[in-house]
Amino acid sequence: YAYSGLVTVDNNITTVLKFNTESAMLDAKFIINYASNLNHDEDFLWQVKLNNEIIFQTVIEGAKVTEPPQYVPLIVPPFSKLEFLADNISDTDARTQAVLFTAVVY
Repeated sequence: YAYSGLVTVDNNITTVLKFNTESAMLDAKFIINYASNLNHDEDFLWQVKLNNEIIFQTVIEGAKVTEPPQYVPLIVPPFSKLEFLADNISDTDARTQAVLFTAVVY
């Protein structure tokens, strides 16, 4: 697994978690977490890059963060580079964000 910890993200695209894989295939899932106090309602653009290509993109609307976050499934081939990025697209304020990545190794 990999956990980003709490990363402060403002209105600049920010790498929240980045790593390379080795010779195994990963049957993975990740969860994006709007980790700031829920009284904030800024919207965040999230991107996931696999080998420098965007493979997943979503906007998390801060005002609607009331239910538990959902896992997103992902198959990662061997010798890959993964990067999770976030950007506050509605304000210049910095808010904490986090990502958790878990996988079964084959």
